[in-house]
Amino acid sequence: MTDPTEAVALERLGAADAAYLGCGISHLVIGLCRLAKREDGSVPSFEEVREMVNERLGRSPRFRQAPYLPDGASGLPAWADDQDFDLDYHVVKADTDGPVNRQELDELLAEWMTTPIDETKPLWRVQYIGPTEDGAALMVKSSHALADGLGSIALFAMLLFDVTVEPQREEAAPWSPAPLPTASELKNDPSGDAADADSLLDRATSLITHPQQLREAANATAGVGSYLLRKSREEMPASPLANGTGAPLELRTLEYPLDRLKLLGRGLGTGATMNDVILGLVAGGLRQWLIENGEPLEDLAVRVPVSLKKDRKAGEAGNPGVAPMVVPLPVEIDDPVRRVRNVRERTESIKAAGEPAHNLAVRKMLREAPSQVRDRILPLITGRGQANVAIHNLPGPPIKLYVLGAPTASLHSFTLPRVGLALHLNVVSVGGVVSIGLAGDKSAVKSLDPFVRGFEETEKALAGGVGRLDLVRRVPVFAPLDEDMQEDLASKMSERKVKSGESLAEQGQHGDLFFLIVEGKFDVSADGKTLRELGPGESFGEIALLRDTERTATVTASSKGVVMVLSRDAFLEAVAADPTSMVVAEAIINTRLGDLGRYQIFGDGES
Repeated sequence: MTDPTEAVALERLGAADAAYLGCGISHLVIGLCRLAKREDGSVPSFEEVREMVNERLGRSPRFRQAPYLPDGASGLPAWADDQDFDLDYHVVKADTDGPVNRQELDELLAEWMTTPIDETKPLWRVQYIGPTEDGAALMVKSSHALADGLGSIALFAMLLFDVTVEPQREEAAPWSPAPLPTASELKNDPSGDAADADSLLDRATSLITHPQQLREAANATAGVGSYLLRKSREEMPASPLANGTGAPLELRTLEYPLDRLKLLGRGLGTGATMNDVILGLVAGGLRQWLIENGEPLEDLAVRVPVSLKKDRKAGEAGNPGVAPMVVPLPVEIDDPVRRVRNVRERTESIKAAGEPAHNLAVRKMLREAPSQVRDRILPLITGRGQANVAIHNLPGPPIKLYVLGAPTASLHSFTLPRVGLALHLNVVSVGGVVSIGLAGDKSAVKSLDPFVRGFEETEKALAGGVGRLDLVRRVPVFAPLDEDMQEDLASKMSERKVKSGESLAEQGQHGDLFFLIVEGKFDVSADGKTLRELGPGESFGEIALLRDTERTATVTASSKGVVMVLSRDAFLEAVAADPTSMVVAEAIINTRLGDLGRYQIFGDGES
């Protein structure tokens, strides 16, 4: 049990954290955890969840502390024990009738997100919803003054989650609150404003006594100055998402297997990552939203976080941090594969220009700048006034999490839209599942349904595009081509379903198409004699296109199938312009003509 008479070390809120106090709902960190059923078909009850939380309150003092600044004190508030801590305020059960479906869960979540936290109490709450259609759910929220997105995941993980099916149970430790700090105690606290001033003086002294640091600081300042000048001259293009009031809310949730998104990135080649794929999906969702709302297909800028860890020099210590980066998405590009490639090129260009590093440097400087300076500069570097969509990426643990033996089906995070930022997407990766939480300002987005349709259709089209691209890369005559040309060919191919017995090429007829088999089996025959069977990944039609001659054989589907079809012009534009592809094509043609007992050299007539 805590001894109330024992002196407790004071711990003040940081200036950045304290700035979130008094902001109401605008800086809440929101989470939704869907729970699947346990192996026996049951789900954790509210009473079980409350009991477990009570057992684990002692894991962090923050669970029973609130910001406190006594009368007569100045400076930043300190963390102090809640003198009347009430678990029944922090862990509650939603009033529902019967199993809750997804739409009802979204409505409950919208209400949860727009209800502020009492800042005189510890800055967190949990709400239990159950049963749901597929199990149960937990909604959590905390103030950004307590922790940021990742920090909140860590705190709630201490309260709720286990990494094994069997929960770790413990006895609730006896506890009583320590006395509240007095104004004189805060005044004499060495961690207050005087310590911040001393720290600033120490850094200034260090620069003077180490000339190399001074030169590096001057160079960095010059780069930052140029960066701020450039940002001050940028103007956000007119956008339908620039309007809105921040409320009312519309919410949606999406989930994707992590391995699938990574596979899509690898399939695209050119170094595409999962983050590039997600940006490509967002661009597809925005594109569909613009089309359905009759808006022009013009670039929409999104604000995304970027880690500077990869850019850190070898041997450089410290936390490199995460900085926001504003990226215009190419919504005008129809083909999803080319869209993702374009997104990657844009993000790499912005990184190469040093924008994220400059952004982080400015934010560090602003921590010690007067509020008037912060208010003028922050809008330039955080994307406000430059982007209408914000993406938040919260990488969670790669292992499966459980709540009292029930596996987590998904873990979503949400951020409230604000004026000028009408759409927020939070991406959380936990246990092999990527969960996406969408929160839109209904007065601006009207409905998120078009966006969700575009997101899902883009994912399917992207998977198909990756599949086509992989097939194109495997075609011997296309293999020597560069990636740009391969992607161009894949985008120009159309899919065609084929019935069993259908002929795609007739011996003696003129041919204008190249065929690449995706599914099914096809028989090749000439002069009434079957020569061989073709299957997925194989192609035909090259001879008639390259020789501008009649088909040398008949190709008939022996089963239902799917083929990709390419026009003569697109085929010749790619292959005829590449010497290596022409050499490969010559070898293929001579092999096939050899099967017919005829050989042919480029430029010669048929023998």
